[in-house]
Amino acid sequence: MLAFDVTAFLDIIERERIQSLIGVPTVFALAVAHPRLNEVDISSVQSVGFGGAAATPEIIGGIRRARLLHRGGGGDRHSGGCAGGGRGGCARPGHG
Repeated sequence: MLAFDVTAFLDIIERERIQSLIGVPTVFALAVAHPRLNEVDISSVQSVGFGGAAATPEIIGGIRRARLLHRGGGGDRHSGGCAGGGRGGCARPGHG
């Protein structure tokens, strides 16, 4: 079994200018906790989608604090979503 490489994940986002990400919340929790997060340019990311597990308020908050989501060039405007997060697992737009 191959292990998830958070450093490679962040490097690919930067190098390929990834605009949309979809994954399990754990991937994003690891990314926002990574010590190199502030060293890589992830400003291209415009949307993040979650699935497969609940995205807790802590994970969503970490994504927002890390400014993993950017829209239109304004670093203070965020968008994101999740699928199948269950009760309390996903922030609704305008309620985050």
